[in-house]
Amino acid sequence: MAKQFQAKTYTQTSAATTNACGEGVKFLFRAPFKTFLAMLLLGILLAMPMGTWLFYKNIQAISHSWENSPKIILYLSMGTTEQQALALQDQLKQRTDIAKAVYVSPLQGVKELVQQLGLGDLLAKLSFNPLPAVIEVQPASSLSSVLAVSKLADQLKLLPLVASLQLNMDVVKHQYASLALWQKIISLVIGLVVLALLSAIIYIMQLLALLQPAKFSFWCSGLFLGLLSGVTAIVIVAVSFAWLALPFFNLFGKPLVNIDVNAMSQLLGIGGLLGLIGAWFARPK
Repeated sequence: MAKQFQAKTYTQTSAATTNACGEGVKFLFRAPFKTFLAMLLLGILLAMPMGTWLFYKNIQAISHSWENSPKIILYLSMGTTEQQALALQDQLKQRTDIAKAVYVSPLQGVKELVQQLGLGDLLAKLSFNPLPAVIEVQPASSLSSVLAVSKLADQLKLLPLVASLQLNMDVVKHQYASLALWQKIISLVIGLVVLALLSAIIYIMQLLALLQPAKFSFWCSGLFLGLLSGVTAIVIVAVSFAWLALPFFNLFGKPLVNIDVNAMSQLLGIGGLLGLIGAWFARPK
């Protein structure tokens, strides 16, 4: 008997909740054009921080690519065999603080040097190769500071086969300082946009509260408006990044990574949460 009563109570509560949420959705669409404008405004505000962050991550990935990242050049001791150099390369590849290690043989090095200097006949005239074997090391992207890269260079300098190394610290400092500056600017922009978004959704919910809806329906209206704004933001970011993909590839030679499922779920979650917060601030008294 008690179980039947609990089941009946649960069914009635679920039905009441569903009806209230349905009323909240209908409440939004009493003025569809105004709801659309509110959804578009909130979607744009929500898309701006996510789009900015995704674009920064793309730029950060490019800065850590093989072509653009600072490299540590290891000059191996004269007389190092190719087998020893390749074994050292494999050893370096296994380190978590190294993203890539590329072996350059003495013959390959002198060929590249002659080609760069435009001295095609010089290679045939050389009686011996004066260049040592080289391993070019790219630090892992997890090394996010100049100090970390410097420590890695100090460790590599102590390897038995390494005679000397080259690391342009000015390039390293400039790259990491630039990334740190952009990260601070983007964080500031995102913070300001989120505050503007929260203020806008509270203002919109206050306008809706003037129509004196039921309290629970009003909460559902805020949640649904936030979710719609999240969907709008996803569309805006996806279309914008698709439009920028070709110019980005032409400029950097790398594909532009668009919004993924994880970022989409974050936008929906943030949109729904902000909708509930806005409804709470603007709730009917």
